[in-house]
Amino acid sequence: LPTQKLVETEHVAHLRQLISRLPEQQRRVLALYYYEELNLRQVGEVLQVSESRVSQIRSQALKRLRQELSETGRQVSR
Repeated sequence: LPTQKLVETEHVAHLRQLISRLPEQQRRVLALYYYEELNLRQVGEVLQVSESRVSQIRSQALKRLRQELSETGRQVSR
């Protein structure tokens, strides 16, 4: 199981690196929503944008992360 723990640590480090490359607003939305556990309305209040805009920004960020992860996954498997 130490190997599994190492792999998990590497995955977390990789994800943090990908998140750090996101635009500032997307990083803030993800941090407030997932880390601070605010709901979409609360995130909107903090960032002074509508709840629907927060949802849009979050979706864009997650889409970008998924794309990056799938690209790096393909590179690793080659």
